[in-house]
Amino acid sequence: DLMIYTEKGCSNACIFCTVSRKGQPVTLDENALITGLTNLQGRINSIQIADDQFFRDKERAKRIFNKIIELKLNEQFSFTVSATIESLLKNGAPDAELINLAKKANFLKIFLGTESLNDNILKELKGGRYNKIQAMKVSDYLHKSGIEVTNFMIASGIESRAIDFIES
Repeated sequence: DLMIYTEKGCSNACIFCTVSRKGQPVTLDENALITGLTNLQGRINSIQIADDQFFRDKERAKRIFNKIIELKLNEQFSFTVSATIESLLKNGAPDAELINLAKKANFLKIFLGTESLNDNILKELKGGRYNKIQAMKVSDYLHKSGIEVTNFMIASGIESRAIDFIES
């Protein structure tokens, strides 16, 4: 098993975040990533991409997925990655094209920054970028697609009420 970064940093700057490099993320060249994966063939079979938000740039993610599929690296490696709910939404619904492509590229597990299933807490923590129904739909779609999900949750926000925590 191997853990790699293809990007460091996060542009969201959420109030609860521990990412030390906030602002415009620095990315590894896509060709360098694919060359590195090609060179690892036969040595390992499982790769965790440790980026804070791999799907932040959906077009970049799609290019990487397509290259992995084209070179049949999806037959050599399984991948684990981190994502946020909003990065897997398109027009308020699960981004089926992106998620299905990830599955085809053999991305089998996602650590999902769900944060909460309470709309009051989500408004505080995420500025209303998504709601609990959207979060549940993304998680459900990933499961139905055969992708294992570990939801990362925050018990409450700074201004959360006890009832918010109980409801979530």
